[in-house]
Amino acid sequence: MEDFNKIIVLGTVTTEKVDIFVEKTKNGLSVCNFGLQIKQMYGEKEEVVNLLIKTFGTQAEACSRALTLDSRVMVEGRLKVEERNEISSYHIVAISVTFLDFKN
Repeated sequence: MEDFNKIIVLGTVTTEKVDIFVEKTKNGLSVCNFGLQIKQMYGEKEEVVNLLIKTFGTQAEACSRALTLDSRVMVEGRLKVEERNEISSYHIVAISVTFLDFKN
């Protein structure tokens, strides 16, 4: 059986990990990074997870225009690990971002 790397999270955009910003790669591809906070209740205890989300291309451009602090989104993507100076950091590379409270 093949390995499988897929993650779906629903949460609130936050600046806990990073401010919402968009930049261009050397090849001109848009990249948008934003923080996502996910809260889960376990009885009386609340667990909070803060994640870094990375989007690319037209999805990145849409995120940079539509997302604001406290926006609710669902992100589908894959978990990625980057290692720098023997320190691992995890983030989600988004395949799709659904804006749950987008007002037209």
